[in-house]
Amino acid sequence: MAGAPRRRWSQHFLTDNRLALRIVESMKPKAGDSVLEIGPGRGVLTSFLLNSQAGQIVAVEIDPELSAMLKEKYGNERFHLITEDFLAIDWKEQLRAGNWRVIGNLPYAITSPILFRLMECRQWIHDITVMVQREVADRLTGSPGTRTYGIPSVLFQAHSRVETLFHVSRGSFFPVPGVDSSVIRITFYRKPRYSIMNEVFFTEMVRAVFQQRRKMMRNTLATWMGIPDLDNKVRTDLSLRPEALGVSGLVDLSNELQDLKRSLSAGQSSG
Repeated sequence: MAGAPRRRWSQHFLTDNRLALRIVESMKPKAGDSVLEIGPGRGVLTSFLLNSQAGQIVAVEIDPELSAMLKEKYGNERFHLITEDFLAIDWKEQLRAGNWRVIGNLPYAITSPILFRLMECRQWIHDITVMVQREVADRLTGSPGTRTYGIPSVLFQAHSRVETLFHVSRGSFFPVPGVDSSVIRITFYRKPRYSIMNEVFFTEMVRAVFQQRRKMMRNTLATWMGIPDLDNKVRTDLSLRPEALGVSGLVDLSNELQDLKRSLSAGQSSG
């Protein structure tokens, strides 16, 4: 059946028009905005976007049958459709021409990869307003010392303000999903909020310590860096678990370890 939801693509269509309008209104489209819609499905968000003040709307839909329906229904000089797997596209190349705003009901099976791909392109994205699993929303907004605080919390909060706008009942979708949902907004900082010395190192360190979140950081980091007795070489209390440190504390630790790594390398070179 054309337009029927397909499990292989984790399709759960939004069926509540009032909710769709609320999502678009939460985004607050402005005249001239360039909007990227991820997973338009049957076009419930698309229709409200086209009736808003937004400028060009680029939609990415993996399902060729839905893509054909969307082209027929919303053929418009403002509406551009890409029939492709979102994760297969070079978005750094596609988005570098402007300041984009992102919206969508994300496929739940690949929500995290999509969000991290978008974060890699943050210099060209103003904000993201998307539907995600409530569990993902809780992890992105997690606070230090809580169960939900982890890798997504730190990496996104280091570069953006993350807000849960509202929660959505399962009955707003077809087929009904097995999880609860939330609409979130991620607004990337135009000026860096934290002085991260090395982005790649910071990201790898955060992943390393939270992958063993129940361990004291001294054990994890000594193994990860291959440097014994780290306690006496940095100011941060490494007897703590990573969840005890806020984003600022983890940035400071990353910078300390970078400085230590450089000083040890310089000492070996001079020796």
